[in-house]
Amino acid sequence: MPIWRWYIIIHILHDSKLNNHLQEHGLKGNLHRRCGSCTAVWCTAAICCLYCCDDQSHIIYQCWGTTKNKWSGMRRREKEKGNKKKKETKKKKKKKKKKKKKKKKKKKKKKKKRRWRRKRSKEKKNENNKMKKKRRRKRKNCILNCTLFSFSSLSEFLSITTIAFYFDTRASCCCCAIVKRCAQCTINDHGSIITELRERQREAFSDFSYSTCKMPGRTDVVRHFLLLATMLETVTRAASEDGADVSIQLNYKNRALEEVICTLGGITPQSKTMLSMKLFGSKPCGNDTKFYKLAAIDIWSQKPELSSYLEGEESNVTVKGNFDPENADKLYLNMTWALPLVVYRRNYLCVAYGLDFQSAPIVRLSKIATAEFLSERPCEEKSGSISAQMREISEFVTKSNTALSTKIQTSFREAMVRVKKHVKIYKSCFKNINSSASKMIDLKTFFQLHSIERTAKRQDRVYLLSERVEKFNISEANAMCKAVNGYLVEFNNNREYEFVFNDIRSRPFPREPFYTGIFKQGDEYKFYNSKRKVPDALPWDYGDRTEPCVEIGHLSFGLNDRRCDLAGRFVCEVESSLSFP
Repeated sequence: MPIWRWYIIIHILHDSKLNNHLQEHGLKGNLHRRCGSCTAVWCTAAICCLYCCDDQSHIIYQCWGTTKNKWSGMRRREKEKGNKKKKETKKKKKKKKKKKKKKKKKKKKKKKKRRWRRKRSKEKKNENNKMKKKRRRKRKNCILNCTLFSFSSLSEFLSITTIAFYFDTRASCCCCAIVKRCAQCTINDHGSIITELRERQREAFSDFSYSTCKMPGRTDVVRHFLLLATMLETVTRAASEDGADVSIQLNYKNRALEEVICTLGGITPQSKTMLSMKLFGSKPCGNDTKFYKLAAIDIWSQKPELSSYLEGEESNVTVKGNFDPENADKLYLNMTWALPLVVYRRNYLCVAYGLDFQSAPIVRLSKIATAEFLSERPCEEKSGSISAQMREISEFVTKSNTALSTKIQTSFREAMVRVKKHVKIYKSCFKNINSSASKMIDLKTFFQLHSIERTAKRQDRVYLLSERVEKFNISEANAMCKAVNGYLVEFNNNREYEFVFNDIRSRPFPREPFYTGIFKQGDEYKFYNSKRKVPDALPWDYGDRTEPCVEIGHLSFGLNDRRCDLAGRFVCEVESSLSFP
């Protein structure tokens, strides 16, 4: 019985750069390209080598030294036998046709016979060319030089930055061909591979962990190995950071990979290395923006303006992952950054559901926002009643956080209503202490940290786009805009409308409506800005019935009427002369 070796496929993008990195690490090796873009790598924790495949027949060679895979050679011989039979039947048909042609041509004149001889010579040339091409293909399949790259450890191999982890379509078809056609491969064999891989990873990384609920089928095993290999890069980076924890969990359902859960924890603002859960390099859990002082905010909240706003303040950022066993389909990443007076908490859900058509996991990243006002020191010096109110809000928000997985939107809104009621009291409390402290506890800061998706400036105006998570009706949207000394966006001319529509509205989520500051007054189809009355130019689509509010609708709609009690997003307009950080 032959011993079958299985490896994880990793595709190399730049061969020349890889050789340079190998030489820097004191390793020697040459990459041989025999099939052009079909060159890839088979690797384990200690050994890498090249392999080559034929796109038509999917004949795969096991690159171990310079030997050839016996099974692939057997498959090739079987195909050659089948091709011989097909060729014999084709030759018989050709002979019959030629005999008929000869009988017809004998009756014709000598001139036509000369033409027939010319055609005959062309057919012979075409047959000779076809035979030459077949011989060339066989040579490509038979000749293969493999070079072994030996590494002292898996971390040394993963330190090569030019290796990009993703699933190649050509490599996938070849790899699946082995799993399907090899009769000696069983699920038990794959089980032994999993245990061997797990032992090697435990030796290299103590923080790495994954679990399987059910054993997958044959066709999915190699893909899942690829998934584990891609996540090892993140594990190595996280292991080098102080206090960083990374865990990976694979969940199977009916022998199919249903989801992949990734957890990040313990990221500090002193981290210089960018940490992001990249799955095959195509679907990141987070955003690869430039690193500021608050690293975790830039990656996970996708809002770099927050770092510049909080740059001068003393702050501390921590990220922790919580997994609820009762809700196995969700994972919450709690990101907390502490300001001098307020502690804000943002929760993220990072889950991969299945695989797409390119065999890459489908990643969904959603945000769930909550706020906690925990600091009580300034108010304790001034008034005991205010500190009691702050304790009440703090207890209410902490209780809502315990039931984070259910009814998160309702608990968030109830907490925000209580915050609105006490904003005036907080302002009066902090006025005499510090002007910067009053901004921290204000609803303005609360709105900026939790509800702004994007900002844009035009002349003397600043436009704020609300976030996708929190949605409000028209009265709540008005209150949020007033908190930042602004108002719902109003269009004084067509240029302003096009700017808001193109720069703010069209890019993020083009199918979602946004509230504006235009309202219906009096007769049908008469709408006015809440501040400046009639705009100079207002594009409008007439409908069957008018609603009291106006929204920036679908890209093809332009402005559209809308009910005012529906929850939605909005755009605030703030004059730059007003106080806005």
